[in-house]
Amino acid sequence: MPLTHTTLSSLFTDIADAIRAKTGKTAPIVADDFPDEIVRISSERKNDVTFYDYNGTQLYSYTA
Repeated sequence: MPLTHTTLSSLFTDIADAIRAKTGKTAPIVADDFPDEIVRISSERKNDVTFYDYNGTQLYSYTA
């Protein structure tokens, strides 16, 4: 069953949490920024394959 929200605040909190879960960001997001953040989710996601060295240095990156 989908979540039901009794207040706009709880709805906005759940939307912001979902955006942060998809983007990996941790900063607060205000409702006015939801549309821009959601658009960025689909445009930023690529099928990149990245290889890193043992110390975290990026060695190679390919886009599938």
